[in-house]
Amino acid sequence: MVEMLEVVSSHFGYTEEYVLDRTLPWLKRKYQQASREKYEQRQIMSEETMRGVLAAVTNLFGGKNVEKILLPAYEEETNENIKSTDEWVTTQWWKPKPAS
Repeated sequence: MVEMLEVVSSHFGYTEEYVLDRTLPWLKRKYQQASREKYEQRQIMSEETMRGVLAAVTNLFGGKNVEKILLPAYEEETNENIKSTDEWVTTQWWKPKPAS
């Protein structure tokens, strides 16, 4: 119980008094959420470290095909996938489309 209180208050930035005023189910739910978020963050850090090590080893032994190992950055990927806004519906569903 004390561990849950400390984890929730430190992870979300709540004061301990605020957490103590909440119910036990709320505390359990927030503790599970904090644990899940910490696990996901560790997973992301692990994947990034592995990709960095793979890129370093690949560069060390020839440096070819590094792009195949590393995933593209999120911004680059979204900019390539969105070519034009012509495909998007820009009208409101309850109003008829203007005549072209």
